[in-house]
Amino acid sequence: MFIRVRGIYATALTNLFLSNGFNITQPGEIVAKRFSLKRETIPADVTVKDREDKKGIVIIGDKETVKKLASIFKKAFTCSIFKEYSYGIYDCFKGKILGKKRGLWIVEIPGGYGFLEYNGKLREGDIVFVHVKKPFLSEPPLLRYGIAVSGKYARLIQYGRVTFSRHIKNKNRRKELMTLSAFLKLENWGIRWRSNANFGKFEDIIAELESLKRKALKIAKLEDEPPCFVSKGDAIFEIIFSLKDKLKLDGIRNEIVSTLKGHHYFKSLQDISSDVFDWLEYVLDCCDKSRVESRAWNRLHSTVENKIILEHERVNGNIIRIHGEIVLKNDQYLKIRREVRSNGLYDGLGIEKRKGDIIFSYIKVGSIFLPHVYYSCRGDLKGMYVNVNLPIERKSSGIYWYVDLGIDVVAEASGKAKIIDQKELEEMLNRKMITSDFYKLIMSKINYIKSRIDDEKSWTNIENLITCILNE
Repeated sequence: MFIRVRGIYATALTNLFLSNGFNITQPGEIVAKRFSLKRETIPADVTVKDREDKKGIVIIGDKETVKKLASIFKKAFTCSIFKEYSYGIYDCFKGKILGKKRGLWIVEIPGGYGFLEYNGKLREGDIVFVHVKKPFLSEPPLLRYGIAVSGKYARLIQYGRVTFSRHIKNKNRRKELMTLSAFLKLENWGIRWRSNANFGKFEDIIAELESLKRKALKIAKLEDEPPCFVSKGDAIFEIIFSLKDKLKLDGIRNEIVSTLKGHHYFKSLQDISSDVFDWLEYVLDCCDKSRVESRAWNRLHSTVENKIILEHERVNGNIIRIHGEIVLKNDQYLKIRREVRSNGLYDGLGIEKRKGDIIFSYIKVGSIFLPHVYYSCRGDLKGMYVNVNLPIERKSSGIYWYVDLGIDVVAEASGKAKIIDQKELEEMLNRKMITSDFYKLIMSKINYIKSRIDDEKSWTNIENLITCILNE
């Protein structure tokens, strides 16, 4: 099994994969040097790359290899979130049209249904070949009309055109592959050249094209009753690393090269050049390492904009942005203020929300709790809502980010605290998106802060209570 690794986690993950018996192919120059690897050009079975925001990774490729890697990650990183997609990109099916909704055709496929983008003539009951254009974690996939068959170097896509992976940058190589595209001689079919085609031998690529062509023509004549699976694409598995597990990755990287504690967290920041941390690590061996780490961490978190954004990411990937203004900054937390702009009810509390109410939110990097305290416009305390999430991280000087875990703790000013939406966390456990150890850890911390809030006889010193919650 050959793994291609790219991104800010490359050194740590290469170390992890090699120690678990996997082979690394197409390594970057720096990684190859660090591990004394040959610059192999063998096609990758799986690619491991950064999430777009660098807060985690995406594993994409052969389903069985992806499963084996997922198992390793779940054992090694017990405090992260794991997202396994039911359908792979370019998975191909023979399906049945069930109807139309909001301009999209509903197609029955194995395990459920998907939504098809297609402007041609179709009607309910029609049998169609479709493939997955975009899979979603908790929603039906978006489909494209036609057959798709995937190889290591290329994909054949019915009614498609010739396109190239963005990693195929060499103009001469693109010309050569375009010439091979003409060799296919298959009307109404396009080719998507994959990044492996950058390195493949022409005889191997031609052999694969012929094989894909035979497979595609065979599928087109398939008489199996729908819905049925006809060709596999690439499985997708996403991992969102918690701050704790990013620090664990620092340790794995440190086995190979001097690594600053916080390396992967720092590298994920949007507004600081990674060259700064590369330079710090270059001189690390001749410095007091713990002192450098402490100063780097403190300096990083001392630079904050007056107005900030909280990025509240849900497990399904949707993001809610909360805007606020900093009114207090100390060694424990940032306190931000925002004003309510409309009437309604406060979620979880069920108490009245009035235009002009004030909400104070308390942010501490590394905390799994994000308390929000509600006041009337006159300053009367209404209640508290404690969001539970992956440890909060800085994303830039003006953005703080976390992933919501669904479960929360709420308390009215006149009543006891209660835990709400526990089923959402339990569903994550049942879907193996979190480990049982992480679930137990979260629940123990939640029960503690619930009892701590209940024990508070009065909320006259709310700041002390907040500090206690954030330090748990």
